[in-house]
Order: sequence, then C-alpha cells, then structure tokens
Amino acid sequence: MFIKLKNYGNTCYFNSIMQIFFNMNDFINQLQIECASLNINTPNRQFIILFNNFLNNKTQTNFINTFNILGCKNEQSDANDLFSKILELLESTKSKYIYSLSYKNKENKCFNQYMWYSYSELFNCVNNTIINFPNYLFIYKNSVETIQKYIEINTNNIYYVYILLMFKGSDTSGHYYILIKKHDIWISIDDDSIVKIKNISDFMKMNNDKITTIIYKK
Repeated sequence: MFIKLKNYGNTCYFNSIMQIFFNMNDFINQLQIECASLNINTPNRQFIILFNNFLNNKTQTNFINTFNILGCKNEQSDANDLFSKILELLESTKSKYIYSLSYKNKENKCFNQYMWYSYSELFNCVNNTIINFPNYLFIYKNSVETIQKYIEINTNNIYYVYILLMFKGSDTSGHYYILIKKHDIWISIDDDSIVKIKNISDFMKMNNDKITTIIYKK
C-alpha cells in the first residue's frame, strides 16, 4: 500500500523520508513494540502515531506535529540531513539493528554503522568480520549516476536496490521524491503522485535527476 502525502510548501524532503521509513515494515513493527509507552511528544512516539495514521489512511493527521517536533521547516532543506537526524534519534532503540551493519575490525573491536558514504567504505567493512547483515543498507551518494551501476553493485548478491531517494533542481531550489521497487516493478512516489514506471532505464535517462541515497534490501 502506498500513501499520498500533501506538500504544504517545501515539505517534499520530509514526505520523501517518511515514505522511505513507511516502506520498511519490519522496522516499523519493531519501533511500535519499543515506543508504544513513550511520552507522546517524543520523536519516536510521534513516528508511531504518524505511521499508524498512514495505515489508517489518515495521511494528514498529526503530520504537522511530527514535522515540528523534528525541527523541520517549510523551506528548501536537505532530505539526507533529515534522514541522518532521524537515524541518530533512533540510535537508542533496538530497531536500529534492522538497518545497522555490525562488524569487527582486525583489532577485534565491534562497530555498528547505518549510513555509508561510499561504496569503498562499505566493501572495506565487508572485508572485516561481519557480525550482522541488516535487512537494509543505506548508502549516501551525492553524484549523478545511472540506475544500472547500482543494480550491478551488490554485496555478494545479498541485497537488491529497493529505494532511491531522488533530487531534481539546484542547491537553492529543488524537489525530492523516491523511486521504489515492489515485485519487480518500479514506482515513483512524489508527494501525492504515485506512478508506475514502465522502463526504469528510460525514466532515468529522460529525467536525469540526481540519486542522493540508495536503500538496499536483503
């Protein structure tokens, strides 16, 4: 099920990040278990309320409250900054293990990491001792690339490309949306517009938009 989110004026970055989390069902389920008893004004509890409203098709209910609690503004903002901020807020929850790769280095020290800023950084980690392969991997990529490269690059075929966070425009004016792959079909979710894509390669060539973050799914 996909949810349409109204753009209240420069809220596309918020909408796009919410759509990413909404389509991580196992993450949402774990967060619901952990955060149901938290104070209603905490960000984690607001996520649960917001996602439950999504499930009940009350798409705008509590939207602004969550928006404000996260310190978001109705102005041109970086979606990846919001993404990282939310992941930091969730650092204290067990839900982080759904998207955090755990590994030991050569000195036998344990690490958890949830946002990867380059492929080389990720693959260097894979060469260490992996303790846990999470259900999702988030890879930040601030450059224009074609979809084929991301499909070709994988971690020993454990993961496939699941969501692409897209950006079109300039540093001063632009728009975010996501592309998501469901049952081998790519779908564009752009605020309140949901469209099936017939040919992803043609779509990428025609739009020439920037892929800023790739979400891999196991």
